[in-house]
Amino acid sequence: MSSDHTSPDAESDQALLCWSEPPTSPWHEEFVQVLKTHLSEAVIKSAFKVNEKTKVTLIGKDYTGIGIVKSCEEDGKNFILTVLMGEQKAAPISNSPSDPGALLVDQFTTEEQEAKILQDLEDSIPRRFSFPKLCMALRCLLPLRA
Repeated sequence: MSSDHTSPDAESDQALLCWSEPPTSPWHEEFVQVLKTHLSEAVIKSAFKVNEKTKVTLIGKDYTGIGIVKSCEEDGKNFILTVLMGEQKAAPISNSPSDPGALLVDQFTTEEQEAKILQDLEDSIPRRFSFPKLCMALRCLLPLRA
């Protein structure tokens, strides 16, 4: 995964902003300053211009949110982004810092589902030989002894 990465400023409320423009291009990552947050919206300060309607992921200390850039206004050398937040999840409390590059998994397969999938695969594979048929085939190939 390719990324543009800046280091965080310890004095402000920080979050990691991840996005891709267009969606098929490499992902960019940047630590941003969170200026305001609401239930449905976040206002952040970024060093990069992010186009409107770009899907972004905002990863904070205690949450992860997915949203779309509503506006991007120039503010000196920085940009003020307003992000409409859609799906938000509280981060699990742990002693270890989270890895923003880690894969997020929404659904898991249970052991029962896995066993059924494997059984279905096993049932769908055609069997070429079963042992009784193999033995009969070998007898036909061997010359008869008188």
